[in-house]
Amino acid sequence: MKKKAVCMLLGVLLTGTLLTGCGKNKATEAASESAQTEKEGTGEKTADSAEDDQKKTDETADTKTDKKAEKGTDAEETGEDASETEENREKIAVLLPDEQNWTRDAKELEVQFEEDGYDPILLYADNDSSKQVTQIQQMTAEEVSAMVIAPVDPYGLADVLADVKDAEIEIPVISYDDLIMNTDGIKYYVTFGGRQVGQMIAKQIIDSEELDKVQEAKESKTIEFFMGSLDDTQALFLYNGVMETLQPYIDDGTLICKSGKTSFDDTGILRWSSEIAKTRMTDILTEYYPDGAVPDIICTGFDDAAMGTEEALEEAGFVPGTENWPLISGAGCNEEGVRRIAEGKQTFSIFMDRRELADQCEEMVNIYLHGEDDPEVNDYEQYDNGIKIIASYLCEPQLIDGENYEILIDNGYYTEDEVKPLATPTPTEVPVTVTPVPTSTPAPKVIGVKTSQAKYIYMTNKLEDDIREIYLMTSGGDDWGKNLIPAEASVKASEQVQMFYTPDDTAVSSDSTDESTDTTTTTVYDMKIVTAKGDVYQIYSIDLSDMEKASLAYDEESSTAYLTYTSLADKSEKDTKGNSQQTASSDESDDSDTETYSSDDSSDDSSDDSSYDSGSSDSSSYDNSSDDSSDDSSDDSSSSDNGSYDDGSSYDDSDDYDDGSDDYVDEGNDSDSYDSGSDDWNY
Repeated sequence: MKKKAVCMLLGVLLTGTLLTGCGKNKATEAASESAQTEKEGTGEKTADSAEDDQKKTDETADTKTDKKAEKGTDAEETGEDASETEENREKIAVLLPDEQNWTRDAKELEVQFEEDGYDPILLYADNDSSKQVTQIQQMTAEEVSAMVIAPVDPYGLADVLADVKDAEIEIPVISYDDLIMNTDGIKYYVTFGGRQVGQMIAKQIIDSEELDKVQEAKESKTIEFFMGSLDDTQALFLYNGVMETLQPYIDDGTLICKSGKTSFDDTGILRWSSEIAKTRMTDILTEYYPDGAVPDIICTGFDDAAMGTEEALEEAGFVPGTENWPLISGAGCNEEGVRRIAEGKQTFSIFMDRRELADQCEEMVNIYLHGEDDPEVNDYEQYDNGIKIIASYLCEPQLIDGENYEILIDNGYYTEDEVKPLATPTPTEVPVTVTPVPTSTPAPKVIGVKTSQAKYIYMTNKLEDDIREIYLMTSGGDDWGKNLIPAEASVKASEQVQMFYTPDDTAVSSDSTDESTDTTTTTVYDMKIVTAKGDVYQIYSIDLSDMEKASLAYDEESSTAYLTYTSLADKSEKDTKGNSQQTASSDESDDSDTETYSSDDSSDDSSDDSSYDSGSSDSSSYDNSSDDSSDDSSDDSSSSDNGSYDDGSSYDDSDDYDDGSDDYVDEGNDSDSYDSGSDDWNY
């Protein structure tokens, strides 16, 4: 970079050269030529207007040369270097949107201008466009030597810059970072090139996700877009760079955007808001990626958008570094963005060295004011602000990912503490209360025989006593079958079991007279329960198919056990109280009085009451030795030789019920049985 002192010494020589007509502005010339060939709607210029601009440029150059000569003469006469005289230092106005986000730029620009002997005036607009307009007017009135403007609203400065251009003293305006639109009041534009950044992002996505291979295999990946601020021209250029590179993959279905949000209006995030990005990501996940799905690629145009999407993903339960964590792009390499790259949350970002941008801007201003040549530019075509093509200098961006982020520490842009992953804090040694790990509720115990044809209900024991035996048989049958509870086991009080049973498909409708008629009815069952205390209960005519869950309860008034359940047929609460009886009690003894009960409310005259004989048989069996030919039954609660209950002693755990001893057989036998041929099973 040339120092002003050297430039001023060349002022007289330069004056002669320019006055001979040899001082044409090469950048303007190239821009004018480019403008004449631009497509319609991009700020076309006529050849005449281009010539007029060139004349104005030559005139400006002459005036500028005269001022340089005067400056050099004054320096020679006084023997002082103007740059060393405070009151003679040229003022350069630097107008930035806000202080918080532009601190580094402000610092670098201030240092660069001061090193070359200028007096930089830093102004922040607090993101208020009208305030920035007022600041420009103030600097115009102060007749600063140049203005560097990063616009709050790139579309809102046309009028005030027209006034700057028409001012008595020419004040060159450099558009910084973001292009000022719809005005011919700016000389140059210095930036990193939004389109170039967008292209870099897209190319990295293509390479990282191997989209060419995906395309060849006719497969697809999902992608969602989160672009920059809608009122920022650089954001639009970046978007264009991304889309023009990825569009072929979108068109052929290699990339699928499930939300359908691909336009700049749909993807742009006003004022670069991380919160808006987070909310939008949450909404997209909810609406378009159900059942734990996530996009393969999240393409963002700035690091804060990447952060917002990452927060939404983590709150939805996704974990960085796992297989379903998506590729997440960014741009800007701000402090948090680089740290998230180091932590594996963000895949990559595009680094734009603000030091380089500030240095190039200062050099452009210095050469324009005092250089013998025009400022260097490297783009004459793509930056059309709606009025003219703006000669621009594009600084070179750099890709930063998890493998090379430390170069930002090595080159002094960040300190290690600023961007290194945050260490997990060492826990303080304090007494820790261990929270017991909740145990899962075990599956209910299974009783009965589980087969492919078997059905089941869930039954809960609410008898306040363990159950040692449960028997089921088809109502009217003569064989209780086997105990459903395994040997040496029991159903504890309040315990729920899964009781399997095999339906009897042979039961036919009571009104069926034709063997060929397929009119099966719902099978109903009788149930016998034996408790650990020796109580025996029977429940008759149970429709197990009408229940999913049932509770076995005790009725104090009738001293019976019964089932309660919710009917599957009509959703009503039902019970079996009317179909229940106690057939043996642990409170009975050998000399107790006979207990009678009626087993059939509609018994005929030939039927006697069913008498419970508690002590007549040495075998402790149910007494059925009566000569009565009726279909009555009498049960003996005393223990039988085959393992039935003996009222004189507690239940013998070693003896199970003999499945044959309790069978209902013909009364003529001296067995502990019920007459299965009886018509008296009508409960």
